[in-house]
Amino acid sequence: MIPEQAWQLVPKELPLNLENWILNFADSSEFSDRERRAYIWANHLLSKLNSFEISTAILGLLPTGDRTEYNIADISAGFIIYQNDNPSARKVRMSYAGVSSVEVEGNNYAFGIVIGISMPESVDISENTYELSQLITIQGFPVLAEYRIIDEHAPPHPLGVVSSCYVKPRYGKRFIGPSWSDGIIIARHTLASIGFSTGVSVPMSSGVSMKVVDIDSATTIDAAIIDCTSMSSSASRLALATIAPGSLVNTYTVTRTFSATVLRIFEHPHYVGNMFSHRVFVDSVGIKGDSGSLVLSTVKADAVGIYIGKTLGTPPEGIIQAMRQIVEYFDVEIFN
Repeated sequence: MIPEQAWQLVPKELPLNLENWILNFADSSEFSDRERRAYIWANHLLSKLNSFEISTAILGLLPTGDRTEYNIADISAGFIIYQNDNPSARKVRMSYAGVSSVEVEGNNYAFGIVIGISMPESVDISENTYELSQLITIQGFPVLAEYRIIDEHAPPHPLGVVSSCYVKPRYGKRFIGPSWSDGIIIARHTLASIGFSTGVSVPMSSGVSMKVVDIDSATTIDAAIIDCTSMSSSASRLALATIAPGSLVNTYTVTRTFSATVLRIFEHPHYVGNMFSHRVFVDSVGIKGDSGSLVLSTVKADAVGIYIGKTLGTPPEGIIQAMRQIVEYFDVEIFN
């Protein structure tokens, strides 16, 4: 839960030159007043982020200075948490940023943008853990770059892959691989031990096996679709959630449900490609075997995404692959 003091970091006034879609999305959602402000400011900051600010922010994280060696893993905006009594890259970078922050019960909170970057396995970043990213701000809010290393929560063995929800192809969908009519979404990384390609047989937690029929070849979207032949007759259509920093969500695993508060988001109604992963970061984490679990908004039970793992920071953050990107990229409708 976001403490009251941290909410004071989000301005009460609307930003200047606000894009219309941001206000329209905010007004059509059932946000509290402070969630509405956080949604508007988070997306406004993202809309102002440009290639110069991104490349400048990450420059300090490149061990060789070679800009061709990195990939942007994710970009998110909202609440940034770090701890003063734990040495971490985020703490070191924020301590020099000179932006507004508050300390509550051992955690420091700021509001801004986090850019996660990944490096090739051949590049050693072990000695660069606390290297400063360049100190960039947008309208006084920090733009923080950090290495994105994910503790993926796939099952410890190939058996037991978790399904999130049913899908159907939209009318007119172009099939890159085999055609299908009813499918199930799973987390892409759970296929690591058996192969990232269509036609692979996936052993599910229900005890049956199903074949992969659609997958992101670029590896950025952590989702794949498997053919279930026929979805449950009781399945009903799922709406996509619009969530804000501070919104509450529930993750439905095979054995339990756990709740979390959204920290940061990435959302855009027009850009839904696979240049980088659209992720939601939350303040609670799951365990091994939870990858692929469906995440729904607490208020309306709309689809937020699928749980995929946690960051290695202090404190760790849960990571959700955004459902809006899955739906638009794979051109599907979702059911539960």
